[in-house]
Amino acid sequence: MPIVTLGRAMRLVFVSQILAVPLAAQGALAGSVREDGTNRPLAGVEVLLEGTRRLTVTDDAGRYVLGDLPTGNRVVLFRFIGYRPSRVRVMLSKSDTVRADAILISDKVQLDSIVVTGRPNAPRGIGREAFAGRRRLGFGKFVDSTELRRAANARLSDVLARLGVYIIEFRGEHGLEMRAASTRRTGHSNSVPCWMGVIYDGLVLYRAVSTGTVSSFPPPDFRKDFEVSNIEAIEVYRSAGEVPIEFGGSSASCGVIVLWSKRGK
Repeated sequence: MPIVTLGRAMRLVFVSQILAVPLAAQGALAGSVREDGTNRPLAGVEVLLEGTRRLTVTDDAGRYVLGDLPTGNRVVLFRFIGYRPSRVRVMLSKSDTVRADAILISDKVQLDSIVVTGRPNAPRGIGREAFAGRRRLGFGKFVDSTELRRAANARLSDVLARLGVYIIEFRGEHGLEMRAASTRRTGHSNSVPCWMGVIYDGLVLYRAVSTGTVSSFPPPDFRKDFEVSNIEAIEVYRSAGEVPIEFGGSSASCGVIVLWSKRGK
């Protein structure tokens, strides 16, 4: 793969038509991701420019290209289930393609033999025990048991509203007024909200539905379907760029609300 040297910085130019990045007023990133120790390329790794919603995933050769990026001193996050997240600091400038490679270290540990019971629709590799680790990554908003005890008499819809989730009240298909989480406010009565997905104790109750898509069943009513006093912790990811891979990643276009009950600890 040919490279071009500009001053002291290395700039990557892809000859492949698929990976070519046109010159633009914004910066661009390109590079590859490999596994530590084996040096094998990793496919499906999420590459996200922190502080933005700009993200992509690596191809089968572990390579990626991400264009139309804001310039300046930025941080690129590489994350993949089963591996420790990696961050690389870059300086993006106009009309340049900056190379940012990453080596991911496996986060797998040897466990004693256990019996696993599968649940339909359960997301991959999640658990209440990983709440603190996801919180440390800095994506989304989190409410723990201490904060929820102070809000025990509030409705869950009010708690979610304080976390930046839009709560929309309307008359649904079944003739009942209901409130449900959405990432967008609707300006007109006939507009379709972008309903967030809902996961309860690892079980998918509702998958995120994008604007213009009709689901076969309505999302939960956060005024009455849940009691705050029964909730141990809450995670809110309001955009696809925030959602961890284990909760759907970039496929969860409308974001996800994750609820952990006290009995699910």
